[in-house]
Amino acid sequence: MSAEATRNAILDEAERLLGEVGYAAMSLRAVTQAAKANLASVNYHFGGKDGLAKAAMLRRIEPVNAERLARLTAIESKRRAPGGAAVREVVEAFVGPVLHLAAESGPMPCAMVGRMLTEEPPFLRAMLTEHFGPVAKRFATALQRAQPGMPIADAWWQLHFVVGAMTHTMLHLDLFLDLADKAVAPASADEITERLAAFCAAGARAHAKHAARMPAIATARTATKRRSTTNAAKPTRR
Repeated sequence: MSAEATRNAILDEAERLLGEVGYAAMSLRAVTQAAKANLASVNYHFGGKDGLAKAAMLRRIEPVNAERLARLTAIESKRRAPGGAAVREVVEAFVGPVLHLAAESGPMPCAMVGRMLTEEPPFLRAMLTEHFGPVAKRFATALQRAQPGMPIADAWWQLHFVVGAMTHTMLHLDLFLDLADKAVAPASADEITERLAAFCAAGARAHAKHAARMPAIATARTATKRRSTTNAAKPTRR
């Protein structure tokens, strides 16, 4: 087996075990036995367990992020109006590559990502910040441009909620179909993307209206709290 084939076999088995048992329970011995490799190969290619887990994650994350940015760039190049791309188009560019990965690569990549996000090994947050942070910033900015006048903080909240809906859909689609009990037919990645994007775009519109009212709501809550504090401090007359 060539060095590249050995490296890919190790990554395949690491992905499977990370999804099945998680990072803490995954042993390098189990990986190498399944991959028909030796421990020295793991150290040579990845530098150890952390490096292997990172490489397994990045093998899936980097192509998805590249496709996201390519889609967003294509959308923005077609729509140079001040508002930029529509919210739904931005959401579709963000969630589509992930849902296609889930449809085309089987359950293992999704299981690995879900398990790693739940377990959150010590290195994970720094890795995601480095590799996902710039992409997230680009999409948050695109959401803000699609909704002129929206503060960037509100666009970040919208992206956060999109990530949550996307992740739940990716990880629990089979359970959803079982719960629906044949009321919902299996759908293609494109159909799921369209449904999710429509849902998130509607949520973004509602969120934008609510966000515009937030200063007034905050002022009213502060006034109510002050009145309550003042009334509580007044002596009781007998």
